[in-house]
Amino acid sequence: MTAHPPPGAEADVAHRRRAAAVAGHLHDHDTARRLRTDPDPSVRATALGALMRSEHLTTDDLREALTDQAPEVRSRAV
Repeated sequence: MTAHPPPGAEADVAHRRRAAAVAGHLHDHDTARRLRTDPDPSVRATALGALMRSEHLTTDDLREALTDQAPEVRSRAV
């Protein structure tokens, strides 16, 4: 049996992922940096891209992303 997320959980993740993407376009590096530690890997990966887009990506950001437990975050860092 597959566990399903609670109702609304997927919508919450989608909302945070969109917030990360928009942060990159608006050069809102504070929001992007906050979302870099989100529990969901898709949000962390999007936030990493937002930091890159807003030209606020640091060596420490990349170092952390390259050691992230989620393959999609590590892949985004490369």
